[in-house]
Amino acid sequence: MPQQGDDMVAVRREMLDLLREQMEVLDSGLELTDGQLRECFDRHGRVQELREKLQAAVDEESKNGSSGELNSVGASTVKPSARGSSVHTIEPRRESLANL
Repeated sequence: MPQQGDDMVAVRREMLDLLREQMEVLDSGLELTDGQLRECFDRHGRVQELREKLQAAVDEESKNGSSGELNSVGASTVKPSARGSSVHTIEPRRESLANL
């Protein structure tokens, strides 16, 4: 089972990287080109796929009744930053990822 936990950590890391990149583009203040918008939609689609993969793993873990690593998958929270924009953070929760 440790391999599955490592896989989920990698999935979460990829999600965070994609979301960080998304925020950098959207926070740039520049008008986005069609290519940049397409990349944003592609990143959004990939994040959704990864969220579904994490949710499936959490559901499977819950169904099996074990209390392993996957039960502490983080849920996204939005907190205002000093610059007035929103910052997404991950907080450990035992809830479903459907609330993201």
